[in-house]
Amino acid sequence: MSALLLRAAAALLAVVPAATAQAHQSEAERDQIRQQLAVEDLRDCKLATMERCWYGVFGTGEAPNRRLWFADMKARPTGAARDAPVEIDVMVAYESKTAEDSQGNEFVFYTLQYDCAGYRLRMADGYAFMRNGKIDRATEAGPWISGYRPSWYSLVEKLACDAKVRLSPQTHQMFWAGDFFRPVDLFDFTYRYLWEHP
Repeated sequence: MSALLLRAAAALLAVVPAATAQAHQSEAERDQIRQQLAVEDLRDCKLATMERCWYGVFGTGEAPNRRLWFADMKARPTGAARDAPVEIDVMVAYESKTAEDSQGNEFVFYTLQYDCAGYRLRMADGYAFMRNGKIDRATEAGPWISGYRPSWYSLVEKLACDAKVRLSPQTHQMFWAGDFFRPVDLFDFTYRYLWEHP
């Protein structure tokens, strides 16, 4: 368990008794307080100290064929110019692990670049980690594309191009996933704990 999770759990144990002692609050209000306290430490990316800050931004499908998209909040400009493209990392996790799907992906990792003023994007780098253990890596950056709205690309665009969204991702229906440095660890967390597979 990460240090952030441990701190959040300790904060929850320390303050929930005091919060729930107030008789005028309903059980629903007390439950809401508990939920807010449980994630309070996790919502702050602490960009100065964390190498990664993954949030879930999109999902599709039903078990056992779900997919989840995660974006690393640590977007970065690609140059000094004010309108320089912004780079952001995205990981897509695939749930299915059937024998028929042995050639499929466990996850795909993208480094995307957004031209925020021009509403364009391209894949700067990326690779697919396949179920058979092979890695299929992009050999060159892709072309600039537009016309991708609405889609998960446009959700990631909000994170890359709008600092206000990065400061309050939960108000945009995005959820904290962790500070895993390696994408493979984020996939493992997703598969074992979010999708509850052994």
